[in-house]
Amino acid sequence: MRPFACRNLLAALVFLASPCALAQGAGGLYIAGVNFTFTQAVSQALADNPAPQGRFFILAMPPATADLAASGPATDVVRQRNEALARGAQFLVCRRDVQRGVVDPATLIPGVGVVWGWSSDPNAPQPDASGLFPGEQAGWLPQSAELARRIRSTCAS
Repeated sequence: MRPFACRNLLAALVFLASPCALAQGAGGLYIAGVNFTFTQAVSQALADNPAPQGRFFILAMPPATADLAASGPATDVVRQRNEALARGAQFLVCRRDVQRGVVDPATLIPGVGVVWGWSSDPNAPQPDASGLFPGEQAGWLPQSAELARRIRSTCAS
């Protein structure tokens, strides 16, 4: 592996050790799918965001992405997911997982953002002046540069 790729992989692995590594009070970033289930990550997000006070972000990695499907998840998962949305959650999946065919955006609930990660490919598209990659919407990403960087690192290809 090249040093840049190793650094991104290490950063992602360290970050994935907790679903709420950057959650402090209202807001935050929660990761579901590697060490924590979708339900665990969303439960922590709801505990940290008891009332609609702003945005918080839940990045779902396979296999937790299945709980973002429009049909299929258990009723309790759908109820929890809807509660998170009502409190300001923005659900995200990695473009890398879409490209690999592991996640199909057409099967997900409306509003799930497909976000890019950092790439070691020198020919990969670069973010525009506002920090967005092609196809991304500003509302999908946190205003915090640190949280946005964590999302990009976690979704690195």
